[in-house]
Amino acid sequence: DHDCTRLPHWPDAPAARSWLATERANLLATELHARSRGHHGAAARLAYAMAGFLNEECHWHDARTVLQHAADHWTQADEQAALCRTLLHLSAVHAHTARYREAAENGDRALRIARATGDTAAEAEVLRTLGTLNWHPGDHRAALLLFQTSITISPRSGASLDLALFHTCRRLPSTH
Repeated sequence: DHDCTRLPHWPDAPAARSWLATERANLLATELHARSRGHHGAAARLAYAMAGFLNEECHWHDARTVLQHAADHWTQADEQAALCRTLLHLSAVHAHTARYREAAENGDRALRIARATGDTAAEAEVLRTLGTLNWHPGDHRAALLLFQTSITISPRSGASLDLALFHTCRRLPSTH
């Protein structure tokens, strides 16, 4: 349908991050333009593609704005896998901006979706995020249980990071 120009080739991750930093305003404007013209799916996909960069570079207001619109779209479209991943990013953004209630709500919703759809990689990732949310205010027992559950699920997901975490952290002390 669309005549897409090719993206530039980046020799490494720092070059790609540099490009994203340079083009951030244009990417945000493109997301808004797509959304305002009724192309909500395209806007939601672009929001998800930008989410990690926006979060890592502390552009949390921008991330929250585009991700909330994306979550609304995926909810209406009943695209559970995309909604789960978007809520996971949104939970992290809320946590970084001290909106812990919203972070937990989005994380809990993502966890329900991951479990309902059998997405063990997403489930493990959500459990780690929720564990971190419990760790920071000092609920270490709850955090440890969430981390242990995440690590137990990780080998089933097959993700290499999850497998590494499993083998590295499987000797966590029991909370029983």
